[in-house]
Amino acid sequence: MNTYKQDGSRTIPEASLEAQLLYERLCQAQPGDEITYAELSKIATRNVQTTARSALNTARRRCENHDHIVFSTISSVGLRRLTNEEIPKSTQRNIDHIRRTASKAAKRLACVNYKELSQRAQITHNTNMSLLGVLSEVSKPSGGKLREQHVSLSQQVLPIGRTMEIFKG
Repeated sequence: MNTYKQDGSRTIPEASLEAQLLYERLCQAQPGDEITYAELSKIATRNVQTTARSALNTARRRCENHDHIVFSTISSVGLRRLTNEEIPKSTQRNIDHIRRTASKAAKRLACVNYKELSQRAQITHNTNMSLLGVLSEVSKPSGGKLREQHVSLSQQVLPIGRTMEIFKG
């Protein structure tokens, strides 16, 4: 049976005991603090890099979704709570990943023998190729500089339509 809070979210007791304990520890971290995997593993009584990885992921997600606390990983060391200034910069890695993934998918899609596709499959092919092209284009580093110039002038998040106009040239 699922237990829900008034806001509709599941309660942390539904998560494992390890996730609850890790969540409590992560919430105590101050911006810039580092928490080692060894400390987290001791709290969880299992290795958070292997067998208790899902518990750590649950705790991190809970911190982000409910407490707006974001952590980055320090390879083979642990987690570091990001400062408010570091959070926007940290998403660049995600944008780079989207660009690489879109490029790979477009290359895979280009392997199709287009003439042998049904009309419906051709429409799907063209739609997906167009979307992947847009994602690849708008996620280029040069696109980021362009967006930053326009956003800095407006001092707010740009609507999607305005963002698309910027890339039209």
